[in-house]
Amino acid sequence: MLIGNYDEEKETLQRTIRELEKRIDASNAARSDVERFSKLIQKYTSFEELDSFMLHELIEKITIYETPNMGRYRKGKEKIVTIYYKFVGALQ
Repeated sequence: MLIGNYDEEKETLQRTIRELEKRIDASNAARSDVERFSKLIQKYTSFEELDSFMLHELIEKITIYETPNMGRYRKGKEKIVTIYYKFVGALQ
């Protein structure tokens, strides 16, 4: 009976260790991505004009959402724009 309890506890602890290792790996990957983005953005601390090279190097994609009930070509209403930066995703 004690051996059964020990084996159960051992298995639970091993699962917990695997879960924590996955979290650590994800955290390290995110930190690495932020560091790469930081190094990349430091190249552009002062610039006069946004050019296509900078745009392609810094931004993954830009999503512009259609204004509800306005149709595709109607102007004059605010649009929701989300910019997804490389390595870090959308910043709020």
